[in-house]
Amino acid sequence: MEVGFARVDITPPLGERPAEESARLVESKLYARAMCLREQDQLIVIVSCDLLMIETETVNQIKGMIAASIPVGRENVLIAATHTHKAPNIVPLLGASIDTDYLNNFRAKVEEAAGEAYRNLQPARLGVASTRVENLAFNRRFIMRDGTVQTHPLKNDPNILEAEGPADPELGIIYAVDQADNVLGGIINFACHGTVLERYNNAISADYPGYASRKVEELLGPATTVLFLNGACGNICQVNILNPDTWEVGPAWAEHMGERTAAAAAEAIRTHEFVPQEGIKVLTDTFTIPRRKVPEEVIAAARVKAAAPDAPRTERLSEYGAERIEELPDDTLSLTDISKTAFWGQMEARKLLAVWDYYEENPNVDVPITILCIGDLALVAVPSELFVEFGLEIKQQSPFKYTFISELTNGWVGYMPTAKAFSRPGSYETQFSTVTPLAENAGQLLTERVIQLLS
Repeated sequence: MEVGFARVDITPPLGERPAEESARLVESKLYARAMCLREQDQLIVIVSCDLLMIETETVNQIKGMIAASIPVGRENVLIAATHTHKAPNIVPLLGASIDTDYLNNFRAKVEEAAGEAYRNLQPARLGVASTRVENLAFNRRFIMRDGTVQTHPLKNDPNILEAEGPADPELGIIYAVDQADNVLGGIINFACHGTVLERYNNAISADYPGYASRKVEELLGPATTVLFLNGACGNICQVNILNPDTWEVGPAWAEHMGERTAAAAAEAIRTHEFVPQEGIKVLTDTFTIPRRKVPEEVIAAARVKAAAPDAPRTERLSEYGAERIEELPDDTLSLTDISKTAFWGQMEARKLLAVWDYYEENPNVDVPITILCIGDLALVAVPSELFVEFGLEIKQQSPFKYTFISELTNGWVGYMPTAKAFSRPGSYETQFSTVTPLAENAGQLLTERVIQLLS
């Protein structure tokens, strides 16, 4: 086997728009980190990008560029977003505009990273390890006393009953060593939203995934490159709502998460028995999932809201529920409460109507799945924000010793909540919205197909 790595800076000029406000500083640089593997006639390229998400069309364009520049099949290219919320939007999400110049430059940078990793190929052996990092990631959906579910409720809210579901503390590690057993680099895989930087922090940031990659690189050696692949974290974030004494937002907490993740990864590499992983196989499938049926009454209500005079935005959104309810400023609302405001309702209504005709004319979505199998390892790449329950089910049913999930890989098709999530009213992820465009059973259909492929 041969393995090569590369890291290319994709930080935008100041003034690009992250998730909320125009950037005024660079808190941490953004990178496209690439890993190339070759065994006999199989060549694999994996690129991890410090971005929120990447549209399927953009991914396909980049795959074509890479396949034209190095001898790799498009089906053997994985392009993932780490899901930092403090990077330029290259997907027209929540009314965001796209900077075409940045997008074009981004495509070229990913191609550059893949090509450099290919040119850096050298004889190596591949190892896989797994460990657990507790109390860094938590379910962000909570069942309330009135039977509804809230995403990011506030700490100390007396109406909270319990978390709706679990989290996944597994930290997956894939790493390559040269002929002298020096670590060349690798991949870390952990499931948690990249929402650690403050919502209204006007900074470009790779968030905790960037800190995690950099900290592992520092521990393994300055010449190493470590990719971050986010796990099934559609309903997972860094805020422990049930602990009122922690503040899990800001650069200091992102660094804390990076340090803990890096220490666990380095310890796992140092202590686990190295068993070389050999025999690359790539499984690919693209299957069709229907779009979600939006009731006529929802569309009718959206038309009324959209036609009303522009509603002013006066409220700020809470820091992912990290605030105590008794200390929340008057101008700040929880996600549930802000979704009830005229501004939010009008924004959602206009988004829904903007895509309604297209959805009616295109009632199905092609969903690509890629599974990279190497020895005891299966790396499952899916393009959705997959709820953690599905990720855990895939891991439990997989016949492989190690199974890691890489979401937001090779495109973006929206959230995939569980049937349980759809059964309760309330919450952000299950609303009739452009971020959840697929049928309610999409997650289960994807999970069943992945398990079939693994078997």
